[in-house]
Amino acid sequence: MCLSLHGSRQKPFMSEGLNETRDMNPVPVLQQSAYESVNNHDGRGGNCEANDTNSDQKGAILNIQSSSASASIRASPMELFIQSPPDFPIDTSTNVRQARRLIFALHFVSQFTECAWQFTVVLFLAAAAHYQSFLWVSSYYLMTYVTLMLLGAPIGSFLDRSNRLRAARCCIIMQNGSILLATVTCCWLLSKIEHASQSSASTLNNNVSIGLMVMVHILGSLALVLNQCFAVAMERDWIVVLSQKTLIPEKWLSNTNVSLRQIYLMCKVISPTLTGWIVASGQQKDNGTFFHRLCDMHAASLFVGTLCVISLLVELYYKCNEENYSVNQNPQGETLPAERDSQDDLRELPQNQGNPVKAVQQSFGIYLRQSVVWAGVSFALLNSNALCFGGSMTTYVLWQGMSVKEVGLWRGLSSAVGLAGTFTYRCSTRHTSVVSTGVWSIIYLFVCLTMACGSFWIDDKHKSMYILVVSTAASRLGLWVFDISVTLLYQETVSDGIRALVGGTQESLNSFFTMATGCLGLFLHRPEQFWIIATVGYICIGAAMVLYTFGASRHHRYMFEALDHAVPSSHA
Repeated sequence: MCLSLHGSRQKPFMSEGLNETRDMNPVPVLQQSAYESVNNHDGRGGNCEANDTNSDQKGAILNIQSSSASASIRASPMELFIQSPPDFPIDTSTNVRQARRLIFALHFVSQFTECAWQFTVVLFLAAAAHYQSFLWVSSYYLMTYVTLMLLGAPIGSFLDRSNRLRAARCCIIMQNGSILLATVTCCWLLSKIEHASQSSASTLNNNVSIGLMVMVHILGSLALVLNQCFAVAMERDWIVVLSQKTLIPEKWLSNTNVSLRQIYLMCKVISPTLTGWIVASGQQKDNGTFFHRLCDMHAASLFVGTLCVISLLVELYYKCNEENYSVNQNPQGETLPAERDSQDDLRELPQNQGNPVKAVQQSFGIYLRQSVVWAGVSFALLNSNALCFGGSMTTYVLWQGMSVKEVGLWRGLSSAVGLAGTFTYRCSTRHTSVVSTGVWSIIYLFVCLTMACGSFWIDDKHKSMYILVVSTAASRLGLWVFDISVTLLYQETVSDGIRALVGGTQESLNSFFTMATGCLGLFLHRPEQFWIIATVGYICIGAAMVLYTFGASRHHRYMFEALDHAVPSSHA
């Protein structure tokens, strides 16, 4: 459990923010003595017999600090931290701050473009079916999640063997390139549909149209896989490495995770809204015929294409200013691949790269051996939840009589509640541990969804529908608090060198449960059967709650046992 991401193993200490055993970077001898003088709770500072020996070192520090004004200016960040209040800035390194801004910028352009594309492609595929069938939409999502499920673990293994900065660049460039090509393909396909509608011909009546539809599916799947690959490289690996360059790695990592989730949620709200506004503004100027709707799709495709170009320009800007993120470089300036704690991690990586089946099996074996696998499996089970304002639930509430305007309002409110969950996470971790925060958040989620499922048995349709949407929107707070908690647990416990592999395997597991729910929706496609899909997802949420609570209790028991053995040794 106590593994340092820099390869050294240190004695545990109790973090005030997380109340759990963590590792700490080695402190130089002179600085360490002063650090112990103001942090008596550290296990290294409890020996009374060492006071006389440390007094000479403390005196040396005082002489150094009082020798001249220039000496205080040249003081190291740790010395400044010793003399500063607890609220001293976490990321004192200029390179770390610049690299953090790079991560936020790349994360914003990547997620904004991806969210806009995922919303627009639904409009494209619905238009291709003349708004009369969900066939193309269902087949698209089925293919994307099957692809992600199969490629998640191999991509994670590839990231662990690759240059982390170069891999992130390739992901975002290829992602935007795929979206740009898919957008052009959609425009070409819509132009053929437009020609077919004017000539009263069949929509997909030739091999070219079918080939274009297949290309949209392939490019869209590739874009989603690359987006998840970028997220794994950034969120599961790079920010963990950067956190080790800061004075308080745990707090910096927690704050960065929250900021990344806030950026994602804002993109999830703003980008579809802008795309929908572009489409709606075009519809107000025409008679609403099918031909004019196709023209509006061309405007939406132009918007998505512009976003792709902007994303590539942002990446080009940062590529031309490499010194902004040269945090993890060797003296020759080459960005290093992921460091590894020991040769054990090298042996853990899948060796059967020529056999994809064997590689996937080994990847899942490594994933299942992680100490917090109970948290990852619990999170994967949440992806089977259909009570999330997705396509199935939206269709159900519209069938029940709710207006499109009200549905949009509740979807926006749901995202706002999720954004509030990121602030709630910060408040919670000030008073309890990350594991305990995950416990109350998943229990809260389960209680909200219990009320949502109970609404199906209320005779009053109006009351039933509003109980459903209110409880579903409220549940997003617990979902996002739980998401951040599980992410931080994996970041702090998974060894450097297999972190991307474990993250990619987690994405594959998430996609499996998402795909399973989608397949269930193909068989139970009528709105009146939605309650069955929702109930199955609710049962999975209950299983996740039981699994996580049981794993958390075992984790806390292990931590207390570790402390019982560590405390006597510190006073020996």
